[in-house]
Amino acid sequence: MIDTTNPKGIELALTWCQGKSIINSINLEDGEEKFEKVCPIARRYGAAVIVGCIDEKGQAITTEAKLQVAERSYRLLTEKYGMEPEDLLWDPLVFPCASGDVNYIGSAKHTIDAVRAIREKFPRTKTILGISNVSFGVPPAGREALNAVYLYHTTKAGLDFAIVSSEKLVRYASIPEEEKKLCDDLLFNRGDDPIAKFVVHFRGKKTVTADKKKLSLDDRLASYIVEGTKEGLVEDLEEKRKGTKPLDIINGPLMKGMDEVGRLFNNNE
Repeated sequence: MIDTTNPKGIELALTWCQGKSIINSINLEDGEEKFEKVCPIARRYGAAVIVGCIDEKGQAITTEAKLQVAERSYRLLTEKYGMEPEDLLWDPLVFPCASGDVNYIGSAKHTIDAVRAIREKFPRTKTILGISNVSFGVPPAGREALNAVYLYHTTKAGLDFAIVSSEKLVRYASIPEEEKKLCDDLLFNRGDDPIAKFVVHFRGKKTVTADKKKLSLDDRLASYIVEGTKEGLVEDLEEKRKGTKPLDIINGPLMKGMDEVGRLFNNNE
C-alpha cells in the first residue's frame, strides 16, 4: 500500500515494490486532476487504486451520494483513463457515529448500504473501509466492541478489505449480546439517545469479553478454541484430565470448539 497523494512519490515507490501494489488514494475533490496524474502511473506499473467517494462538493455521506460519486468515477476511470475494474477499490468512507455531529447521524448505516450497492453495481471492483473511524470519541472498550460489530455488518454487506488494528479488535462472537445490541442501536441510530446509553455502559470498562467462570468446564475449553486464547487454558485442561482421557478431551470439548469456529467463519463472524 502506497499512502501518498504525491504523484512523484507514488512512482518512485512503485519502482521499489515487488508484486502488485495499491495506491491510496484518488478522488474527485479537485475534479479530474488526481485521476489525470495518478492513473497513467498506476497503469504503467500495474497498480490498483483506492477511490474515495469524494467529489467537488466534499465527502459523500448518504448512500445515494456515495453511489453517485462512484458511478461518475467509474465511468471516468474505465472509459477515459483506461483503468481495469479489477484495479479499483472503492472507499465509501466511514464517519464517527457517536460524535454528536448531526451531519453524521445515520452515516454508519449509509456506509454499510453503500458497500452493498457498490458491490452490486460494479461486481468486478472491490471495497475497502477504515473501520475504526466509526468509533472515534467513544470509551476504549467501547471502541473495541463497536469496531468488531461494524466490521461484522460491513463484511455481511460485501466488504472485501478492512483497515483494522488486529491487536485491538475483539472477536465478534465473544461480545455479549447486550453489548452487541448497544453497538447496533448506536450504528443504526435506534431508540432514544443511543450514544448516551452506549457511553454510560462502556465508561470505565476494561474488557468486552464474557466472564468464563459462569461457563461449565467443557464450555470453557471450547471457548479457548473459539477465542484463540491460552489464558486459563492450562488450569482447565489439568482439571479435565483428572477424569477424562486426553483423546476424549480432543474429540469432545475441543472439537466442539472447532465446530463453532467453522460455523462462525461461515457466517463471517
